[in-house]
Amino acid sequence: INLVREYIQTKFISKGLVATYAIHWEEGNPHVHIVYSSRPFKDGAFSLSKTISRDLRGPGGVRGLREIAAHVINKHQELAGLEDRVDPR
Repeated sequence: INLVREYIQTKFISKGLVATYAIHWEEGNPHVHIVYSSRPFKDGAFSLSKTISRDLRGPGGVRGLREIAAHVINKHQELAGLEDRVDPR
């Protein structure tokens, strides 16, 4: 759960976006779903315009999301004493 929270903080909350998640603990396929707003939340209200950060859009956005995810996952794998690592490619 800390891994998911750190990832969401890094990629969404830090950019003013609102995000929520659901973790599915299916046997053999644990995974998380993340839903985030396309409008920043500022001063107690959502922006009237969609101003999604450029690093979240297009092919480069997916690559960036994977790179940050791999970094956060690998950090938590190391903290847990696990040798497996994620490659974002």
